[in-house]
Amino acid sequence: MFFASNGHLGLGLLDIFVSKYEKGEFQEPINLGAPINTPYDDFSLIYFNDSEGFFSSNRKNMDDDVYYFQQIGEIFPKEYITSFEIKDFASDAYIPMSSIVIYTEDNNVFYETQFDSLAKLELKLFPGKYNFKGFADNYKTKTIPVLVGETENQNFVLYLNRNTESEPNQKVVDSTYNSEFSRTDIVNREAEKTEITVVNYKDEPSNEKVKEELLKDPENPPVVQKGEKLFFELPPIYFDYDKWNIRSDSKKVLDELALKLEKYESIHIKINAHTDSRGTDGYNQLLSYKRAESTRNYLALVGYVNARRMKFEGFGESQPIIDCETKNCTEEDHQQNRRSEFEIIKY
Repeated sequence: MFFASNGHLGLGLLDIFVSKYEKGEFQEPINLGAPINTPYDDFSLIYFNDSEGFFSSNRKNMDDDVYYFQQIGEIFPKEYITSFEIKDFASDAYIPMSSIVIYTEDNNVFYETQFDSLAKLELKLFPGKYNFKGFADNYKTKTIPVLVGETENQNFVLYLNRNTESEPNQKVVDSTYNSEFSRTDIVNREAEKTEITVVNYKDEPSNEKVKEELLKDPENPPVVQKGEKLFFELPPIYFDYDKWNIRSDSKKVLDELALKLEKYESIHIKINAHTDSRGTDGYNQLLSYKRAESTRNYLALVGYVNARRMKFEGFGESQPIIDCETKNCTEEDHQQNRRSEFEIIKY
């Protein structure tokens, strides 16, 4: 079914969508994209044979002209059964309780889950580029790009290395009896409990002194309080009008936030995203959700932040920094309202 709507995210105003009827219900609508859709009203698409047709648009002279189109390729491409596995690099064994996230090429989460014992997953995917991310406790997070659709029944295996910082060297040994060391420090950055064992030989002279010390970070995370809520002391990230992609200036802020979340591992955050007051309430609510989601996806995919430490919510135009309903706002004023902020929900 083809239809025009401004109730789904698109290029602006009315866009043309298509929805496939399958298993007794219509599936998620697909935006036909450019050049069919534009920032103006696009509507009334009809076919006069299997691959050609007409549609209306008020682009250019704003007079609802009729345009001809020719379809090239399939609207609904073939789906490929694709397997994903997460294994230990050293043992080639599956990693129990590991987690997987599959991202689309534009960094939106397509699928995510946590495995139990068998870290293997099968999905039906349209051909294209994806990012395959795996992580587990005591392992280093890793993301690899994958290309789906080159062959049937592709299988992608992601090998994770153990996190050496969470499992420090367990022995300090002078195995040759030739070298000397007066002091050795081992730092376990993550474990709550450390067991220390001293092994010696009765027929060799020795002198050991072992000191166990709990090191605490003297710094507290930089936060600011707004009402009853705590936020990271970072500027918001901003978005272009009617867009939800992460801008280059925003990436610097998110990279800094990812470093802070890596340092303060107990902190969980909630991403609060907002729009300006232009557009309908329903559209702005959906747009703010997309902005919050893309912010979360960037932190998870590029910043390697565990997605389970992040919640996100879109507030539409309901919480403006500058009230543009009661004044004539400049573009700079509207920009202040198009933002994502970072609330601390678990300290």
